[in-house]
Amino acid sequence: MGESTGPSWARYSWNPWEGCDKRATGCQHCCIHRIMAQQEKQPWGEVERAAGVWDEPLKLQARAAKDGVCERIFPCSPSNFFHAKADQWRDEAWEIIRQTPNLVYFVLTKRPPRILSHLPMDWPSVSRDQIVLVGAGALAEFQIAGELN
Repeated sequence: MGESTGPSWARYSWNPWEGCDKRATGCQHCCIHRIMAQQEKQPWGEVERAAGVWDEPLKLQARAAKDGVCERIFPCSPSNFFHAKADQWRDEAWEIIRQTPNLVYFVLTKRPPRILSHLPMDWPSVSRDQIVLVGAGALAEFQIAGELN
């Protein structure tokens, strides 16, 4: 799990999958290219499950609970949490999020239309303009501009 992510709003990054597709004009300035280029990886086209990182939030949860603190996590910095090519792994990621109540995940996406259909079935209260994800004591709010179709 990466510490000191760069953004001031998250102390750690957790990247269970990597890679993305250029799909919008904003993608030309996306941090994914820079992050993966530093690792000498191809950022565009394939999305691959990362090895050796899936238990990192559970370890951080144990430390945070012991210290009585909450930690902020930026998941999927070299990808997109709601990428279609990650559908096969997302349920496992939700389960890890569910098991880590002392971690708050800040999920950024360029795929807001996929959010509603890819939330865990047991998470409540979804409205059209604001999605509130509540699980295991963690709360994250997403403001979504535009229509969700």
